[in-house]
Amino acid sequence: MNGGGDPITRERARAVAARKVLPWVVASALGAAALVKVAGATWGGAAGVLGAGVLLAVFVSTLAVARCPECGRRLPRPGAEPAAAGGGARLKGCARCGAA
Repeated sequence: MNGGGDPITRERARAVAARKVLPWVVASALGAAALVKVAGATWGGAAGVLGAGVLLAVFVSTLAVARCPECGRRLPRPGAEPAAAGGGARLKGCARCGAA
């Protein structure tokens, strides 16, 4: 396995890293499309490169969602308070399967 710690913490760290990369992916897609257009290609060529960049951005945005390694349910963000917890209690694991 890669690194230590429990699987939930590693999954949340992976999702945070994907959220940090997302603006770079979008900026790279726009920059690549602009470069293709400046280099002399048609608007269609620039749109094709931009389309590929947008597909990559959609893929990275799906990676930015932390999911439980056991059951696949979406995990709340680390700072988010679950409505069912009431008060200040924060769930450290999965609410569905209880993975910690």
